[in-house]
Amino acid sequence: MERINTRDEQGEPTYEVVDGKRLFRNGEPHGPEKLPATQLDALWFNSVQEELCNFIEKEGLILDEGNKEQLKEAVYSAAVKVFREKIEIYRTTLNALREHVLDRTNPVPGEIPESEERTDDE
Repeated sequence: MERINTRDEQGEPTYEVVDGKRLFRNGEPHGPEKLPATQLDALWFNSVQEELCNFIEKEGLILDEGNKEQLKEAVYSAAVKVFREKIEIYRTTLNALREHVLDRTNPVPGEIPESEERTDDE
């Protein structure tokens, strides 16, 4: 994706730079500097369109001009995938910890727990 980068017929930028970012401007054609509003171009619109459409399609949705909530659905879908992955990681970790604790608190009969094992130094 790219920030707006259009120029007028004289090659002057039709955007403003704020904190190092190219931003749209309303323009002041009748003001002292006669600044034109940001000119919009197909390159920028197509870039934004494709970024959004690619994300929606990557989430398995089919673009539908009648559905105005597809981006929201795609974001939810991506979030659910991340949450499910995290939950599985936590579940696996908790199960491993549970097994470790159970192994420590219920030793095999006749086995000396590690905390009570003698060393050769004793």
